[in-house]
Amino acid sequence: MLLACGETVSVIILLLVILVSFVAVTGLSLFALIARIRNASGEVISKKKQEYSDKKSRMEQAKLAVENNQSDEREEEILDYSADKNTSKTLPQKKIADSQKPGLFRRLAQLFAGKTVKEKQRTAGSRNTEDADKLLDVDFEGNLYEYATDPVAVDSFYTHLSGGEPPLPMKEDALEKHNGRIMDDDEEELDHSLATFETIDPDFLDEGAEESLVAVGEEPSLSFSEEPPAETDHEEASKSDAAVNETPEYHLPSTSLLPKVTASDRGNLAQAANSSVAKLERTLASFGVKARVTDVTFGPSLTRFEVQPGPGVKVSKIVNLADDIALQLAAADVRMEAPVPGKGVIGIEVPRREKVMVQFRDIIENSDFFSRPSKLSCAFGKDITGRPVIGDLAEMPHLLIAGTTGSGKSVCVNSIICSILFKATPDEVKFIMIDPKQVEFVIYEGLPHLITPVVTDPKKAAGSLKWVLREMENRYTLLNQNRVRNIEGYNALVGDDGEKMPQIVVFIDELADLMMVAAKDVEDAICRLAQKARAAGIHLVVATQRPSVDVITGLIKANMPSRIALSVSSQTDSRTILDMGGAEKLMGKGDMLYAPVGMAKPLRVQGAFLDEKLIAPIVEHCKRLSSPDYVEGVAQAVESSRKQEDEGDVLFYEAAKAVINAGQASTSMLQRRFRIGYNRAARLIEELQTKGVVGPADGARPRAVLISMEYLETQFAPPEEQQDALDI
Repeated sequence: MLLACGETVSVIILLLVILVSFVAVTGLSLFALIARIRNASGEVISKKKQEYSDKKSRMEQAKLAVENNQSDEREEEILDYSADKNTSKTLPQKKIADSQKPGLFRRLAQLFAGKTVKEKQRTAGSRNTEDADKLLDVDFEGNLYEYATDPVAVDSFYTHLSGGEPPLPMKEDALEKHNGRIMDDDEEELDHSLATFETIDPDFLDEGAEESLVAVGEEPSLSFSEEPPAETDHEEASKSDAAVNETPEYHLPSTSLLPKVTASDRGNLAQAANSSVAKLERTLASFGVKARVTDVTFGPSLTRFEVQPGPGVKVSKIVNLADDIALQLAAADVRMEAPVPGKGVIGIEVPRREKVMVQFRDIIENSDFFSRPSKLSCAFGKDITGRPVIGDLAEMPHLLIAGTTGSGKSVCVNSIICSILFKATPDEVKFIMIDPKQVEFVIYEGLPHLITPVVTDPKKAAGSLKWVLREMENRYTLLNQNRVRNIEGYNALVGDDGEKMPQIVVFIDELADLMMVAAKDVEDAICRLAQKARAAGIHLVVATQRPSVDVITGLIKANMPSRIALSVSSQTDSRTILDMGGAEKLMGKGDMLYAPVGMAKPLRVQGAFLDEKLIAPIVEHCKRLSSPDYVEGVAQAVESSRKQEDEGDVLFYEAAKAVINAGQASTSMLQRRFRIGYNRAARLIEELQTKGVVGPADGARPRAVLISMEYLETQFAPPEEQQDALDI
């Protein structure tokens, strides 16, 4: 017992010593940091004081030089000029040019400041610039602007300067202009800040200053007998630096790049709907179903009749009449939604004979699109009621899109890409595009949002996905080091001064091609990314035109809860995508069922139309303002993946050793020995046969082994093992 207590006390003392040491080291570091900050602040303040002192000294020297060169007759000339009746009468009648208005206001301020300073010099016997500035503040802000906006008051102002009567009051319109700061359409805005006038003295005016007040057609300007050269050099240097640093900044595309939306004509819809309602109710009544149509909704591509069953009528009885209803309404197909979410009715969706095209611009100009803070907002189309359907890829967080050829799958992917381009800069969102078909993403080549050029080789796609996996792990390490949970927390911690972490969206246009080439690697990468990549700011958009179970495997579907089903050929394919039927009844050309995560039933949406002609100006706008900054690691991962494919399987040497030790070779043996799939084991057997390790197939018998272990180690061993074999 005593021994245990002693050990506990020792541990506590050791922890206290460590804690005290840590506090001491932290305190010393803080004191050192505070000292450095204090020294740096002192140096900056001293430098600013010295610059201010030098500037003030130069200005005083310039003023003294000008005063020595000016005569005392300066003030008399100004007074004589102001007292002259002809001049005083003609001055306010002159039309002041727009370019001279600011100059006129500045001249009046200078004359007024000069009069004030001269009077104070006579009374006080010495120059008091601080008091003069105070008078200038009161008079200029209170009176001078009024004189400048009332021509009669301007004439009275000069009379007052020459010792005459006090200035006349302003006209009512001039008073309103002063109080409300109302500017004429052709009048430039006047800066009322006194910083421009606080150092002005009448002695700084040149000999022709008075004449420039009434000269219309010349640019009014101040002329100094001597200018401080340091100020001129500083201004020229600032202009030069501004010209050098003037580079175009990236700004988001404007919706004006897309054609204007034209309103659709729905003049005869109500009349046609009334006829269809009567046919629908007669059809239901003929089968003994008591029900009535309560509402009709017109969508872009279909019309929905909301049918309320009577008491005791089963929903399944109405649903089973879908083919009979389609026959009576002469419709290509009818889809039942039983019941409509949030309503106690059954929705019968009938295709319209004349469809209305949903314009992409109409969706993104909706206030809901740009009001969302997310940079990954996606404009999909319009629902059955005509409301825009906008999703958020950050909340999904991965999206699976499937549909047959001509269903609108590629258009849907393009809508997602262009939606992000309208909201995110290249520094905020990055793209990786995998296009085994080589034609779908070619228009985006050179886009500044791309991390790497568009990947078109299916064998290289696995390498790009491996890089994304490494990037995900690196990001999680960085999040752990900074004690944050996701990318939003990290970017908030870094702030505007640090390097923020961009979001990454991986687009895969045709998953079926990748699964045919490297099914195991692609499936593993997609599953790992779908499970973990959300918090790291990485999202997947995977599309395929073959929604079969060998392409959309159970693992992929389980990890991608948000899905879009376009038109498919069978109910089986619909169940593969949505786990329910319905997609086989879609009409194609953008007609889709949108099932985001958390929604119990999919939403029927008519996708927005966006072809290559509409995409081109958006991409050109982005490419004109910025160029792509490719990440070197992605290209290296892609090339290394291709190189490994050309060089053979990395398990070749181990597989050769295994078959030599066993004395025979078979695909099933390699599967059990290395725990790999059948396809990879079969490729290993073919590679062993090509390089002469095993013989050809002999029916159901195992393949014969043709070489010895010594020959294998000499010819095929890795460099270090081959060197060891040669040394022996």
